[in-house]
Amino acid sequence: MKRENAWLISLSVFAIVSISFIGTVIADETRSNECAEIKVLEITGSIDNSYAVTDVKEELYNPYDHAIEEVFIFQIPESAYISNFSLTFNGTTYYSEVVPKDEARERYDEAARQGKNAGLLESRGSSLFSFSISIEPHETITVGLRYEDFIVKTLGIYYYNVFLITDPYGRTIDEFAIGTTIISGLEITSLDVQNYKDDLNVHWSGNNEVTISASADSIKLEEDFKVQYETAPPPVNGLLLDYFNGEEGFFLHLFSPEIEDVGGALDKDIIFVLDKSGSMSGDKIGQLKDAFSEITKQLPEDDKFNIIIFDGEIEEYSDSLLQASEDEKADADNYIGAIEAEGSTNINDALLRGLEMIETYESRVPIIVFLTDGQPTRSITDTQQIRSNVMSANDCDTAIFSLGFGYDVDFDFLSALSLENYGYAIRIYEGTDASLQITDFYDIISTPLLKDLVFSYSEGTYEIYDTEVSHLFEGSDTVVAGKYQSGVDIIESKAVAQSKNGEVQYEEKFRLGCGSEHPFIERFWAYRKINYLIDEIKVAGEEDSLVSEVVNLSVRYSFVTPYTSLLIEIYEDEAQEDNQQQNTPPPANSNPNTMSSNQPSYSFKNSQPNPNSPQAPSTNYGGGGTMDCEAESVSMSFPGLFILIILVTGVLVGITIKKYWRKKKQ
Repeated sequence: MKRENAWLISLSVFAIVSISFIGTVIADETRSNECAEIKVLEITGSIDNSYAVTDVKEELYNPYDHAIEEVFIFQIPESAYISNFSLTFNGTTYYSEVVPKDEARERYDEAARQGKNAGLLESRGSSLFSFSISIEPHETITVGLRYEDFIVKTLGIYYYNVFLITDPYGRTIDEFAIGTTIISGLEITSLDVQNYKDDLNVHWSGNNEVTISASADSIKLEEDFKVQYETAPPPVNGLLLDYFNGEEGFFLHLFSPEIEDVGGALDKDIIFVLDKSGSMSGDKIGQLKDAFSEITKQLPEDDKFNIIIFDGEIEEYSDSLLQASEDEKADADNYIGAIEAEGSTNINDALLRGLEMIETYESRVPIIVFLTDGQPTRSITDTQQIRSNVMSANDCDTAIFSLGFGYDVDFDFLSALSLENYGYAIRIYEGTDASLQITDFYDIISTPLLKDLVFSYSEGTYEIYDTEVSHLFEGSDTVVAGKYQSGVDIIESKAVAQSKNGEVQYEEKFRLGCGSEHPFIERFWAYRKINYLIDEIKVAGEEDSLVSEVVNLSVRYSFVTPYTSLLIEIYEDEAQEDNQQQNTPPPANSNPNTMSSNQPSYSFKNSQPNPNSPQAPSTNYGGGGTMDCEAESVSMSFPGLFILIILVTGVLVGITIKKYWRKKKQ
């Protein structure tokens, strides 16, 4: 009998926000308590030298005599890429295929026109996904998800967090299991697991590998799963791991000197450029004041600072940089505490004036902390022109860190502005605890050890990312990924940088020999190159050559990016048997698309490891999920059901997201 099933995957935090009001309006009239039973939720992670792969498996059962509608909602880190999605029903697992975005949309639309079953997952710049599916009466469906991410060391600690979104309907999970295996080329010196400690099992395999697992029956999830760990520092010249796939080699160079290795920390010259325009009124201006206060009170006395506040006009706090004494910081805090949001927004002139204040000192690090909602309305309002003007004026290689406030912030502009000026941007949402986010941000940049760091490698290496790093801060690391030619057995590295005491060099000869021990390095190289290309696109625009490279790499290594999508095509009746082999993934490690994830050594009840899928900063990492539900009391043909799902999905996601965030705030 032909299965009448249609499903849709969507991703867009802005779309979700925009439809949540509609869902709220009709929630009471349309909701039903007829939900699928969550039989199994399993989450397995594997972290190999900071490269994390996370697999999520959820098994759902419809106990009713009619079809019901479920919405699977899950969150992943903003820096992560989904690399596999699968559906299992009627004994067959259907795996997704990564294809160029336009092609995926065409194939999906064609399948819909022909009444065939297909699903599409597209990236639109968010970390929150939703997937809706109709489940037939008394049917069991298993949803599988894999995503990959690189965990960045922050203040000496690696953080791996799995977001376990609380089910708004309070459903009990029959069987729950979660765990991860951590492998490091350096000794793991500390481990802390938050939550689920009563059911926690920890198994060490020497000093470089540990497996953490927890499981429970009949449980309601109320907390995220958080792991943090530290490792011994690498040698002062770094640690190099390599992998050879039979045709070409890949290497990862980890460089993370301690403060005593570089002769102390560099002092900072910080210019605060603060937006007090009318668009910053309400929560935003309050958050800005909190942000400024949190940062300034942590400035050491050897640092210097000044302030520019702007609306349509530019106002300087002082004619010159001020020593960060307790009295100066208190006076500045009182000054900012009295400002009010009003007027237009002259971003261009404010940033240029800030750059004019910077003076060049080899032993000091120039920094601009730019706090705004990113909406220019005065003087030059073309953001491309503002970026060009700032780059031309930035003669001292000043790092610009942008803090964007509110949901309507032009974050693409701020990201590009910071990327091309040696910094990065973070988003501060209205209604959140800004002081905590700001404290975390400043802690990261508070102690610069090196600046103008440049890496070079010996002959036979190529396609290396990233070889130039503007600043290296205490407690962080620099990780370089590259390729090497067949026949190379030694890689010589050289790192040159500016320290507190002048120019320093770090040189080392690394003998290759890992062979096939670290296959994740090939995927990490692809991950790093894709990120590099996407950053280039943010700065240079969507040039055909850059987009083409992103698409080719994403398809080859099965990453969902802004230019690729995941497509699942479900075959029916006699075609299903003919195509079953096509839906069975190749053996693990046969090519980069099916690389083993080094699954943890523990076993879960009734668990079946996902045979497909390639192996996986930010400060948060995650990817749990739960289902929302809606009853369907009539049988429908595919086209009618497809249209219904599209309409209902917006409502369901809106309701669930609203309830999820409401619970998060409680």
